[in-house]
Amino acid sequence: MRIAYALCGKNVVEMIKYQPRLLGFSRILEATALAAMASDSYYRGLAADTIRDREWFIKQTNTLANFKAYGSHGNFVLMRVNKKVVNKLKTALTREPVLIVKDITKDLFRVSVGVFKYTKRLFTVLQKLDT
Repeated sequence: MRIAYALCGKNVVEMIKYQPRLLGFSRILEATALAAMASDSYYRGLAADTIRDREWFIKQTNTLANFKAYGSHGNFVLMRVNKKVVNKLKTALTREPVLIVKDITKDLFRVSVGVFKYTKRLFTVLQKLDT
């Protein structure tokens, strides 16, 4: 399940009214989101897991020669990739559909940090490309 919210100005109200239908928003998602928001301990645990996994990914990635991960305070990390391995990375990512990596520029990628086994899998891919 996934749900999101937006903060916006008055001029966007009409668009926001359209989005729930477009995105498949439902009462079940709304109830789930409200229940989750009421659980402070759940969010503290989730935040702690994300921070731990993000820091692990940054530290490990920065041991590699062809990749540089930058510090972050979110659930994603910016990663610079040596130009000589960019195309190899893009090819490798097509074989790993669960890894959430988006190219921003020719050599800068946005890596989402979520489920640790996928973060670890991405690092394994990076290690193979680094040799």
